[in-house]
Amino acid sequence: MMAAAALWTQPVSAQTKIVALVNNKPITSSEVAERRAVIRLTRKKDISAKQALEELIDMQVLMQDAEKRRITVGEDEVNQRFAGIAANAKLNADQLGKALAQAGASSRAFKAEIRNGLMRRKMSGMLSRLATGVSEQEIAAGITAKKTEGEGVAYRYTMQQIVFVTPKGSSPGAVNQRKSEAENLRRRITSCEQGIEFAKQLRDVAVKPPVVRLSSQLPGPVRDQIGALKVGQSTPASPGDLGVEILVLCDKQETMDDSAIRSEVQNQLASEQGQEDLDKFIVDLRKRSLVIYR
Repeated sequence: MMAAAALWTQPVSAQTKIVALVNNKPITSSEVAERRAVIRLTRKKDISAKQALEELIDMQVLMQDAEKRRITVGEDEVNQRFAGIAANAKLNADQLGKALAQAGASSRAFKAEIRNGLMRRKMSGMLSRLATGVSEQEIAAGITAKKTEGEGVAYRYTMQQIVFVTPKGSSPGAVNQRKSEAENLRRRITSCEQGIEFAKQLRDVAVKPPVVRLSSQLPGPVRDQIGALKVGQSTPASPGDLGVEILVLCDKQETMDDSAIRSEVQNQLASEQGQEDLDKFIVDLRKRSLVIYR
């Protein structure tokens, strides 16, 4: 993040003007400039001011429609994601804000991108529930393709979750401290049993009951992390709903169960369909919105 900030530092114009109105809600030239900077940092690409403005309009019509439906993204969730990103970059929230400012962005613009991603997920889920779903033919074709690509083997994982409880609203420094404690634990343990014993000796550390999951049931990033582990190893410490968490791999068994592949294919197709439906939904929202360019 700091390297990107140094690379993309640009002077910010002192003069801000309204460049568009979306149902009477203004979008300013400063917001467009900050949007371009956020995209440079998150997507590693440069977009024009026109493209940035169009993205901001899409974000605005989606947020306005969600507000009418009383679908919200909590500030706590956005702030927690922001703090997590800062912690992963070995920064606190203030330092990340300064790095963003140096890159021509801002904490506000970056949080708007986080909020937009979370809202898109919620709205996509809503549209998926309203849709008829994917066909059996599409699922069968997806299963066949995965088997052809050598992905017919799935795994059944038994995992133990250890949580370093961190109160909501904790400072980035407190989160980083808990993350350091979790990393110290994961370096010491070589089995789930050992992890439980060590965790019992620590303050404000909870051990959840073991869970069994097929590889297809895990989110992509978690599946990749777990798949790279040997039994007894654990995932890197990361912020979660209750605090900083690690997952210890207790057992790993190979399975040829087609239901695992089916579930993965169905979820992937439903997600793709949901994104397509959301894009069409936003196009329709724009047609029904009053957008005035200045």
